[in-house]
Amino acid sequence: MSNLIKIKKIGFIAICIFLIFSKISFADNLLISANGIKLNESALKYFDKNFIESKKRFIYKSKDYFMIFVNTEQIHIRNNDPEYTIVSVDEGILMSFEDCKKKIKLLINHIEKVVPTVKRKEKGSAENPRKHWNDPSGKSLVFGTDFYLNESPENGPVIRTKCIDWSTEIENSKNWQDNLGKSINLKEFNLFLIKMFGG
Repeated sequence: MSNLIKIKKIGFIAICIFLIFSKISFADNLLISANGIKLNESALKYFDKNFIESKKRFIYKSKDYFMIFVNTEQIHIRNNDPEYTIVSVDEGILMSFEDCKKKIKLLINHIEKVVPTVKRKEKGSAENPRKHWNDPSGKSLVFGTDFYLNESPENGPVIRTKCIDWSTEIENSKNWQDNLGKSINLKEFNLFLIKMFGG
């Protein structure tokens, strides 16, 4: 993604604004990623069906949802849905876990300034991170904050911020890197993750 690469060269605050708030109006177009992908819309609006099927990966034990990776974003799509409904988009910036502990505070502060009445839920802390659900060894760590946006009480979306510290084994075997992550999820997908991994 050329625009994102250029943005990475400037200050982190500008990066956060680009990742979360560019192209986003909290009143009208809240659920849009940095690449312009909107939640609860058909992936067919953005991609050809054959392209989606060629990129399709099941990363959970359940087959309720699948993921495609496009332009630095993980796009999660409802399975067996003729509309290929988008339920989540994950974005991230590669950085060390120690750097992430500092930068995530700026990201969280910015979200709270834009939506000061937002409800939040802490998922671990920098001092006491949780074990990452995607590492059976328990050596990878994660912490962050969930923001529950009460735009719709029944289908309210969630913004999840997180710092991830992958174990050396995961980094070597899967080539994953520590990062500051941000996800936008429909309520149904967030409930799915809670059921699968306990939140």
